[in-house]
Amino acid sequence: MAGKRGPKPKGKRTAITSRYPDDHLALYKARAVAEGIPLGDYLARVLAAAHGLDEPSYLHRNANQPVLLETGS
Repeated sequence: MAGKRGPKPKGKRTAITSRYPDDHLALYKARAVAEGIPLGDYLARVLAAAHGLDEPSYLHRNANQPVLLETGS
């Protein structure tokens, strides 16, 4: 057998339910698509960055892939 099939495990995580304004969610979804990652992974990355935490280890961004974070003024 060639190994386990399916997605690579992401480690211990906790599911939460949250609600966002429709116009905000549209932007979050678009950014996740642009980065080629699931919405939940995008939100985890952005929240980690906003709080000075390391990016989750399961997000292995290509070194040439741009970071699409924008800061508000």
